[in-house]
Amino acid sequence: MLARRRDFLALLTSTSLTLLLALAAGAEDGVLKLAPGATIKAAGNQIKGPITSESPIEVKIGTQTVPVEQIDSLEYEPTPPKYLLAKNAEGAGNLTKAADLYGEAATEAGPGKPLVTRASLFQRARVVAAIAQADKSKGDEAVRLLEGFIRGNPQSRQLAPALETLARLDMSRGQLDRAEKSLTDLAKVPWAEPKARVMQARLLVQRGQADQAVARLDDLLSKTSGGPERKRDALLAKAEALGAQKKFDEAMKIAQEIIRNAGPEDAETQAAAHNTLGEVLKLAGKTKDALIEFLHTDILYSRDREQHPRALAQIVDLCRELKLDEQAKEAADRLKAEYPSNPYTAALR
Repeated sequence: MLARRRDFLALLTSTSLTLLLALAAGAEDGVLKLAPGATIKAAGNQIKGPITSESPIEVKIGTQTVPVEQIDSLEYEPTPPKYLLAKNAEGAGNLTKAADLYGEAATEAGPGKPLVTRASLFQRARVVAAIAQADKSKGDEAVRLLEGFIRGNPQSRQLAPALETLARLDMSRGQLDRAEKSLTDLAKVPWAEPKARVMQARLLVQRGQADQAVARLDDLLSKTSGGPERKRDALLAKAEALGAQKKFDEAMKIAQEIIRNAGPEDAETQAAAHNTLGEVLKLAGKTKDALIEFLHTDILYSRDREQHPRALAQIVDLCRELKLDEQAKEAADRLKAEYPSNPYTAALR
């Protein structure tokens, strides 16, 4: 009993010391929500406490160290009112207002809240980049904000998301050499390396080098250790590359196997796989079959905010090709109404 008490007091002292040091250093309190499938366990899937450090690899909160890839969200307490208003504006689709409010939140946080300031600056850059995907006139501003954030915060937990956002933006603008540099830097973050390799393969397809893309993806698939999501993403990228090579049967087989193996409740996988299959079928000239795949996403997985606009844009295009003008107009109207700032909407215009 006495030994247990000594162990408990030692733990208590250690924990108390950690908290006191955090407070003395001006640590900011936070609420961390764990991502689905996280190996870290916590009551209610949340961890609360002072944040003693953040890095591109991990966050130390309370007495726990959490890998960045296992974080679903991290909110700071107290959160500046402007930050909360920015989140609400973004959720309502008013990205311009959200970007302005995130900028104001960075100022509102003040010098005593560096983590809140940093998060606000990243969110502003990210939202401006989202605007730039649809409004090309915002591209230079988005690049400036993202590059400034990356230079100024090389040890932040937002480093990998910032590099990924910058790479995606440059790829959409056709700035492939710049995107390649960002992806090279992204691959240096250990947990983000598989994602960077998949994006590099997609960049090769964009360059017209589908053969090299397939070879790199095969190499990645032979040794990837990033879990089922990473394997899925690599396989879907391979299907896209095979489609670009006109190896339609092989590409369709990959997408169909992913659809069969994923549960119907796995909306993220199902939507991405149906869309990829639809695009391969479209390339193969099987217009009606392609339309059916995109309708799967539209009807069953419309809550996926990344894949749903991709499906709607293809539905518009295929309905026009099939002379289904009324259905094409309906899908176009929905795309504009539900995703006014989406790059698929901008392309539609």
